[in-house]
Amino acid sequence: MIVVSWNCQGLGQALTKRTLKDLCYKLRPSIVFLMETKQRTWVLERLRRQLGFFGGEYVEPDGRSGGLAIWWEEGMDIHFFEKTKFFIDGVCREKQQDTWHFTFVHGPSRRAERPSFWREFTRIHRSQVIPWLVLGDLNLLTSSGDCQHAGSSNSFFLLNELMAQGHLVDLGFKGSPYTWTNGREGDANVQRRLDRALANSAWQNLFPSTQVLHELRLGSDHCPLVLSTDAIPKPKGKRFRYEMQWELQDGFTEVIQQGWHKVTSGSSLFQLAKKLQSCKQTLKDWSKQHRSHKSSDVQFLLNELALLQQQPMDANNSRKQREIIQHIDKIWSEDEAYWFQRSRVNWLKFGDRNSSFFHAIASRRRSRNHIVKLKDDMGRWLQQPADIEQHIFHTFQNLYSEHNASNYTDILNLIQPTVTDEMNSKLCATVTMKEVEQATFQLGAFKSPGPDGFPGVFYHRNWNLVRTHIFTAISHFFEHGYMFKELNCTNIVLVPIVKNPEMISQYRPISLCNFSYKIIAKILANRLKGLLDCLISPLQSAFVPGRMIQDNILVAHEAFHSLKLRRNKGCPYMAVKLDIRKAYDSVRWSFLQDVLRAFGFCERWVQWIMQCVTTVSYSLIVNGKSMPLFYPKRGLRQGDPLLPYLYLFVSNVLSRMFNEAERQRYISGFQIKRGCPKISHLLFADDTLVFGKATYQEAAQILEILRQYAVASGQQVNFSKSAIIFSNNTPFCRRTEICAQFAIRSDSSVSKLQGWKRALLSQAGREVLIKAVVLAMPSYAMACFKFPVRICSLINKEIRAFWWGQQEQEKRISWIPWTKMVTSKWHGGLGFKDLECFDLALLARQAWRLINHPNALWAQVLKAIHFPDVDFVNAQEGSNPSWAWKSLLKGRNLLQHGLGWNIGSGESVNVWSDAWVPMLPSFRILSPAPPDKENLKLHVILLCGITLRVGISLLKLLTLLLPLFPWPHSHLLLGLQPFGRAFGS
Repeated sequence: MIVVSWNCQGLGQALTKRTLKDLCYKLRPSIVFLMETKQRTWVLERLRRQLGFFGGEYVEPDGRSGGLAIWWEEGMDIHFFEKTKFFIDGVCREKQQDTWHFTFVHGPSRRAERPSFWREFTRIHRSQVIPWLVLGDLNLLTSSGDCQHAGSSNSFFLLNELMAQGHLVDLGFKGSPYTWTNGREGDANVQRRLDRALANSAWQNLFPSTQVLHELRLGSDHCPLVLSTDAIPKPKGKRFRYEMQWELQDGFTEVIQQGWHKVTSGSSLFQLAKKLQSCKQTLKDWSKQHRSHKSSDVQFLLNELALLQQQPMDANNSRKQREIIQHIDKIWSEDEAYWFQRSRVNWLKFGDRNSSFFHAIASRRRSRNHIVKLKDDMGRWLQQPADIEQHIFHTFQNLYSEHNASNYTDILNLIQPTVTDEMNSKLCATVTMKEVEQATFQLGAFKSPGPDGFPGVFYHRNWNLVRTHIFTAISHFFEHGYMFKELNCTNIVLVPIVKNPEMISQYRPISLCNFSYKIIAKILANRLKGLLDCLISPLQSAFVPGRMIQDNILVAHEAFHSLKLRRNKGCPYMAVKLDIRKAYDSVRWSFLQDVLRAFGFCERWVQWIMQCVTTVSYSLIVNGKSMPLFYPKRGLRQGDPLLPYLYLFVSNVLSRMFNEAERQRYISGFQIKRGCPKISHLLFADDTLVFGKATYQEAAQILEILRQYAVASGQQVNFSKSAIIFSNNTPFCRRTEICAQFAIRSDSSVSKLQGWKRALLSQAGREVLIKAVVLAMPSYAMACFKFPVRICSLINKEIRAFWWGQQEQEKRISWIPWTKMVTSKWHGGLGFKDLECFDLALLARQAWRLINHPNALWAQVLKAIHFPDVDFVNAQEGSNPSWAWKSLLKGRNLLQHGLGWNIGSGESVNVWSDAWVPMLPSFRILSPAPPDKENLKLHVILLCGITLRVGISLLKLLTLLLPLFPWPHSHLLLGLQPFGRAFGS
């Protein structure tokens, strides 16, 4: 079924009529909805007959404006409930299919008319229990992304509130991002997305393959919307995938054993591949004989149960009811397992009867990832499946092709061998069963499978059956150092990076590796990650155990704050933020191999790594269809457990190049304050921030380093996504000159809580969504910055509305206050996080890390800037503090409530003012100090010539303490444990 919606701005013009006729002849739509017709009924009826539609319904225009029309083809059974000048409401049924509700809308453009319109619209959605589609020009926006220039935040609220209350979700679109323009030129041009399609979950379940296209704008200032319910055809030759629901079938274990125990010969890796292949074929044959249950099966059983419950209850009746109930529960469990596996929801546990939610998630993902149109390199739209597939295939074939590399020996000479013989010995140790098992269960059970179709859950659930053969095959790889290529086949799926992608560059290629390969890669990754802190530059804060990406964020924030404070005095500085184009996909294999050798890794380790990297073959999955295999010549796979760690060694070379340039004074770096370490660059995984003087010479040096690095490694900088930030004392002409030199520009969680999720999730499911997803979203920022109270209150408000939101047709009552909900479950609450308290807790954690890691780069920078002469516990805010520093002090203040001395010798601890008594809530002595004992140190009491490591008797301790302390507190000291020893009983 195809539905066309168009605000045609009057059907009097010849071009508008021709555009409409072309659309109808080309698409053969089932329904056409027209707005702003500005024509009488008899004119529209004549046009309808010319276009060959079976029926029509109209709303007359109001003078020279307005007017609605709806046409439909034969076979569409349509009944109307209500017609106004703003909408046409009714139900539709096509060829004996399920009935669905439609509301075709032309929202008022004048604000004065909106309240009455939305009241009428709210009345409609309150009665919706069947599939419901809302389509048309709503004349409202959902976010600033819907307009070229900032829109009204009030209009955002209106439409978002309507969608939440009606449990509606935006069906998205393909094509141009805006549907309306004012037609003006230059800065006066305004474009907005006013037309859209909304639907509830029942409509999405009825039509899971729906796509919405924005057609070309012609004959009106609005572009037509084309909604197609059959836009995603079922792919031919369905790929095998292990199904969780099979595990609920009787006799399934025997089927697995039958397939696995078939005798094979050859190397261990070859035998593993053949056993998986045998299991696949056995499961395929078995699944054909055990069809999946349908909803009609459940309905039949429910009818049977209803009849039995109306009959007298005897033993036979009771037995039949139990059997039917067990059968229904089994069918529902199978259905939930099926959709859970496809939903990719890793924060919600299977078994909570959230089948409708899992179904909606899977359907939306399939619709979002389906590619119906795409721009080629020349900007032309491709819509034919064959053209799209060919364009994607050639793009990725070129992306992974090797280009000639020049000699980069000088760059490799910058790497000093840092891997010791002891490290190499640990890396190349004999693999053990414990190591294999640990790696297997560290990998996600429900991640998408590779080409063999077996996800982690197959290995986890059948580990006792497969463990011996898996261990033997993996041991064979580590002994002989060669990968069986069939195990290293990889599917590539394309995931949109932006909301509505137009070009192939707006998709991220995700590699789906075989789980058997991922076990090998995970073992190698586990061995390597423990050494990274010794091998990787401290200027890299990502992927290294013990480091956090927030560390470098804090340093960068302090640098930007200093750049902002620089006025007329001193030398101007700049910070260049670099974005690497296709960073992981463009790594040159020969360069990676040479870098690993330069670091000092032994040949055996290098061979293992390069076998994992170079024996790969790719098959692109485009709209569910597998493309022919091709063999890449470069690139690291996103989805490979080794990826982040291998990329660290590649990017570490760039770090060494900048360090060498700074040592030779080609670039100067940036010293935020006297005594502070000079910083030439910071690394954030594949992003780089470079600091230097804002001069033409240093800009040229940075460019030359980037050029040499690109030639050697394949890592090209994407200057269109890079940016430069200048200090305030940089002259404007110099900024312009440097920006031109780089050819880049100069810079100076609520969406997760949508109404459809509220409607589909159980109460327990909503709790997990709030805790695992929504409250985790701001964690990165909160670890560095204190959020304004207003922002925390707004997010808390949205969470409360989501939790107590509408269920079915009733609005739920807030039975307990929010203050109770944020208390722990042990104290009768729900364990939600109050964002303001959560923010302070994260800042306190960062403050604690600052105390415990004083030699880290970020700690040295903060100390030099803010507390050079004191420790962090006694640091003050100072003048012109940064937001991050003020935030850390708030975390420090919270931390101080729980800080106490861990007693050693006691020489630094003041008996009266310091926190050192662990049995007291405040850790401090509450009694006032005697007049002559204000500065008494703890070691005077504890030592008295006796060595604590040998111990001290309880009687001796009491003899020393009782004369000094008031009696009510003396007994509290018995819990003190110097050097971890108790005092006795």
